Amino acid sequence: MAQSLTIRCALPADAAKVQATLLIAKGEVPLKPVFVSGDHRAWVEEQCRRRQVWLAEFGGHLVGVLVMRVSEVFFLMTLPACRRRGVGRCLIRHAVGMVARQYHCGVTARTKPNSPMLALLAAEGFAPHPALAAPPGWLVYSIGRC
Repeated sequence: MAQSLTIRCALPADAAKVQATLLIAKGEVPLKPVFVSGDHRAWVEEQCRRRQVWLAEFGGHLVGVLVMRVSEVFFLMTLPACRRRGVGRCLIRHAVGMVARQYHCGVTARTKPNSPMLALLAAEGFAPHPALAAPPGWLVYSIGRC
């Protein structure tokens, strides 16, 4: 039987591997240098406890992480060896469906111009948000009514 990608809510016990996975993308996502500290490990654990972290797994191995802040994609990371295989797309689709069901609104995400994330968001129907401002060097995209 072929293995398939599964998405599950992270548990507090997953915090160490979530933090390690996010650190792999430190050049691509806005992680502060102190993200390796125990304080940030506690932050990741708290986000897991709040059911704001989702894991993409293939054959029981972690291949992607999605951290939400209610209706905002806060972090989205796919392991480099697993990119261009639909992992990020599955996590984005999961986020859109989950937010629509739980909060009855759309999803926002910040991204850098000309990034693979921007291409993914556009392909999934996200568009520049008409009102939300982004920090310098970033864009805010959204889908649905925010």
